[in-house]
Amino acid sequence: MTTARDAILGDIRGALGRGELEAGTRARLDARLASPRPNLLPRLNGDVVAHFLTRAQALGMTVARIALLELAPAAVAAYVAERSLPPRLVVAASLRALSWPPGLQIRVGPAGRDDLVSVTPCFAAVAETGSLALASGPESPTTLNFVPDDHIVILEAARIVRHQEELWQHLRRQGGLLPRTVNLISGPSRTADIEQVVQLGVHGPRRVHVLLVAEA
Repeated sequence: MTTARDAILGDIRGALGRGELEAGTRARLDARLASPRPNLLPRLNGDVVAHFLTRAQALGMTVARIALLELAPAAVAAYVAERSLPPRLVVAASLRALSWPPGLQIRVGPAGRDDLVSVTPCFAAVAETGSLALASGPESPTTLNFVPDDHIVILEAARIVRHQEELWQHLRRQGGLLPRTVNLISGPSRTADIEQVVQLGVHGPRRVHVLLVAEA
C-alpha cells in the first residue's frame, strides 16, 4: 500500500527525473545515517567543565557547584531564599523523589503563568557554546524551560560534551525515538527588538541558574 510519504517522495523523484534508488546506493545511505561521520570540529583544549563554566557565565547564567545530586534540594532552597523568591516550585517529575526541604512547596507537571520558579534536569551541555540541552518528554514538559522567570537546571558534570555534534550522538545512543523537542538554551531570554533596548524575560526566563553536580 502506498503511503502519503511514499507519494510525496515519488513526486519529488519524478520532478527531478530520478527513479527508485538502487539497492547498493540505498545500503550505503542507510549505513551513513546509522553511523554518521563527524565533520571538521574546532579544537577545544583543556578541561571541558571549566570551558563550559566560562562560556555559560559569559552568557549570563549563574552556576553553583554541588558534590552530589542529593544536595540539589538544599541548593535550590538557598537560591530561592537568597533572591527572596516565593517558595513555590514547579519541578520535572524525574526530580520528584529528591528530599525537598519542608519549607518549599513542590508541584510536579507543566508550568503555568503563575509559576515563578522551575527546576529541571539537563540532558547534556555543550562546552563550546556554553549551551544547555533540554530534551522534552512526559516527565519534563517544555513549558518548564520557558514560562517561569527563574529556571534552575540540574546538570551532571559527566554530561558536558565538547561540541554540539556529540550531543546528537548521545541522543541516538539512547535507542528508541528521539525527543519531540530539544531546546538549546544559551542564557536568560533577551531581546533588543523594542527600540534597541535589551529586555530580559520576553521569550523565556529572566534568570537561568545551573546546579553543577560533580557526581551523578
